[in-house]
Amino acid sequence: DYANDQISRRSVTGVVIFLEGMVIDFVSKRQNHVSRSSMEAEFIALSVLTEKLLLFKEALKFLGHSVQMKAFCDNQSAIQSFSSETTTKRSRFIDISYHFTKLEFIRHKIKLFYVRSEENISDVLTKCTKKNIFKKFQELLLGK
Repeated sequence: DYANDQISRRSVTGVVIFLEGMVIDFVSKRQNHVSRSSMEAEFIALSVLTEKLLLFKEALKFLGHSVQMKAFCDNQSAIQSFSSETTTKRSRFIDISYHFTKLEFIRHKIKLFYVRSEENISDVLTKCTKKNIFKKFQELLLGK
């Protein structure tokens, strides 16, 4: 959710992590600083996701399991920036600490895919959604 807080103009990060089709973790948190673009807000959310994915990957590795990690993002600018080797004028202002996310995606072979907002389950954690979409996502998060 990009800058929807009317008072602070901070964005909200929403992350849902699945393992074998079951929700194992989720986050809904107002970001610590004001993002200058939706792409920057998405990079911050991807940063939170990356930290969590790496934690779960290490735990699974300790238990003797290996998983292919996938991430889904509804911001095409952020996805394009991930797939690009260079920094664009638009992304130069993004704090360097969030570029670790891109490096970790490469290191750990996390694949990033586009998901339409209507299909993005984490939206239910960040903004008001239509009743039917909320119900659908609620069932996915909590079970039927």
